[in-house]
Amino acid sequence: MGPEHTSTLSTVNNLGNLYKSLGRLDDAEEMYRRALQGYEKAIKPENVPTYLPALTTMWGFASLCDCQHRVEDARAWYSKALSGYENVVGTDHPKCEMLRSRLAALSIVMRGESCLREGDEELD
Repeated sequence: MGPEHTSTLSTVNNLGNLYKSLGRLDDAEEMYRRALQGYEKAIKPENVPTYLPALTTMWGFASLCDCQHRVEDARAWYSKALSGYENVVGTDHPKCEMLRSRLAALSIVMRGESCLREGDEELD
């Protein structure tokens, strides 16, 4: 099938999931990026935001960033995945609810970090 076939790219995404679960985070990121780049070539960039396997990869990449405390990156990827899922399956779909929940949790973390930074300045 080749390295840019959508079935191959789904396997690459699954490798990203496996590496993430094993704690091999750099390898996981490489797989997620490879899958997303491959989807852009295989189905054209404008179709990626509505292609469910690509949205699954975006979600996986967001989760990886979340685990690495890369809050801004996680938020950006969760938002892209949410937008795509809302367009494809509708705003009331359980996956959309889960993504909105992750985004809300990240907002709380971001507010908390902001408060900590402000509090640290006051202690100086």
